[in-house]
Amino acid sequence: MSTSNALLISDFIGYLRYECDASEKNITAHEHSLAHLAAWLNPMWLPDASRSVLQLYIGNSLQQGTGARTIARRLSHYRHFYQFLLNQKEIKRDPTLRLTMPKHWRTGKAENSFIVATWIRMDWDAY
Repeated sequence: MSTSNALLISDFIGYLRYECDASEKNITAHEHSLAHLAAWLNPMWLPDASRSVLQLYIGNSLQQGTGARTIARRLSHYRHFYQFLLNQKEIKRDPTLRLTMPKHWRTGKAENSFIVATWIRMDWDAY
């Protein structure tokens, strides 16, 4: 993870801890989710992630076998993080805005890349 990403995550964790009075369990979950995204984006800076990059990340996570609930929880963390960046004027547009989850995958595993690509295309069209 780049130093600038680590600093942004640290600032966000401080915000959660001191201004939102979040529990340590919640803070740890947010930190883990953001570290996972930062590692996947490496060397991209977190504020530079676009909607399409986040869609690719979600699709890749589904292909790797990550459960839909886990991805939904991570997406919730990313929405909170990017809203924080928006409020801090680090970004001008929230890339998670109207980013949907594929609700029909109850098992949380995509059977093939065609399903993931179809979801990305459909989600993009909705944007």
